[in-house]
Amino acid sequence: MNKALCLAAALGLSLPSAFANDKVVAGYFADWQYQDQRNPYTVQDIPADQLTHVIYAFLSMCGPHTAASTAVQQQIATACEGKKPFTAVIVDQQSALEVDFGEVDVDVNYQGHFAQFAQLKQSHPELKILPSFGGWTMSEPFHAMAKDPEHVKWFAKTAVELIAKYDFFDGIDLDWEYPAVVA
Repeated sequence: MNKALCLAAALGLSLPSAFANDKVVAGYFADWQYQDQRNPYTVQDIPADQLTHVIYAFLSMCGPHTAASTAVQQQIATACEGKKPFTAVIVDQQSALEVDFGEVDVDVNYQGHFAQFAQLKQSHPELKILPSFGGWTMSEPFHAMAKDPEHVKWFAKTAVELIAKYDFFDGIDLDWEYPAVVA
């Protein structure tokens, strides 16, 4: 499925019926799990041959994140500096782009999990890799964004621009926790 179709699905638009019967075996990859010194988990640990999709947890958008930890709120503040509300951003830029998780054979100008995912995609081109926006502590901005079509358009535009920078991404996943709750 191409990026446009994945974004259409994420935004609740109808998809062609050809995708209705595709089997999906997905797993989330939590970007913070490498920090567990007792049992670190990195991209190289993903059983890619057993999955159709890997969902990278988590990206977010600029806006309030009062349920997030102080550290995550600071990461979001840094990522959102100079950006409009509802702009799609990489929250943990250090783990995504800077930490050296090992050598890769792909020609990218960044390190981190994203370089490892570029390598994984090269090795498993059929694997779909999606960044997930939201999650338990980063869904708060969805409430205000969803109330205004212009905000939705801005988020969609910036999300597409963000994933276009990293050609291993195939679309997006929205993990809007408790969408019925109004913040």
